[in-house]
Amino acid sequence: MYKGISISQTVEAINTLKSMGFELFNISQRTYEFSFKKKL
Repeated sequence: MYKGISISQTVEAINTLKSMGFELFNISQRTYEFSFKKKL
């Protein structure tokens, strides 16, 4: 991950987005970028 951002912080952010109704639909090849979309 990025310098200064731990894996646990990344997982926490993903879980927060999920709880807000977003779903992960893509992770870039280098795993630096995560794409989310709002569930309808």
